[in-house]
Amino acid sequence: MFAVVFVLGAGVQASNAQTVFFSENIGSGSGTQSIAATTFQNGAPVTFSGTADTRSTGVSSGYAGASGGKNVFFTGTAGTNFVISGINSSNYENITLQL
Repeated sequence: MFAVVFVLGAGVQASNAQTVFFSENIGSGSGTQSIAATTFQNGAPVTFSGTADTRSTGVSSGYAGASGGKNVFFTGTAGTNFVISGINSSNYENITLQL
C-alpha cells in the first residue's frame, strides 16, 4: 500500500506566469473516511468520488500551500481511484495539473 498526498492546483502557464483556477486541500478532520463522507474544501458544482479514502495520517507539510489536514489514500487494490468533476476550465488554455 502507498499514500499519495495531494496539493492539487490546476492552472494555466503563459511564459513564466501561472494562474491557479482550482485548488483543493482535501478537507480536514481526523481518522479515515470514504470519499463520500469527506467534507472537502470545495463544494458544488465540484464533486468528489472514488474508491480511495481520506486519512489524517501522513499529511502534507514542509512546503508552501501544504494543507496539513488530510490526504487521499490509494490502497494496493487494482482499480482504486479518486475523481474530481465539475471544475470549470472553459476560460483557460494550455492547462497543466500539479500534484
